[in-house]
Amino acid sequence: MGGRMEVNRDFPRRSDQVLKVRDFVRRTLGDWGVTRPEDLVLIASELFSNAVLHGAGRVEIRMSLGTERVRLEVLDEGTGSVPVVRKPLAAGTVTGRGLRIVERLATTWGSTRDPAGRITVWAELPA
Repeated sequence: MGGRMEVNRDFPRRSDQVLKVRDFVRRTLGDWGVTRPEDLVLIASELFSNAVLHGAGRVEIRMSLGTERVRLEVLDEGTGSVPVVRKPLAAGTVTGRGLRIVERLATTWGSTRDPAGRITVWAELPA
């Protein structure tokens, strides 16, 4: 792994794109020589799914590899507040667990809203 590497790609904000997002992340990490991509693939899937459910407009996946970390960002046009981890959910609830998964798997993660209203949710893991 030499210098910093970056890649980004737009995806339609549709649930049928989740597998394509997973494949994009898995292939990119493989090209970069990251040997254990599973956690970041799962994080990408969760963040993209959240953008489909709660976002607006196109969704952009950005990835970067530094000497010590891999960073994944999911950007969308945003419609509400930046995402937060929900309080414990009732048994049988089928949504609301995505950010809990991200929180457990990522070294660090967060979300921001830029001046144009776009929401970015990001996560980092060791390279």
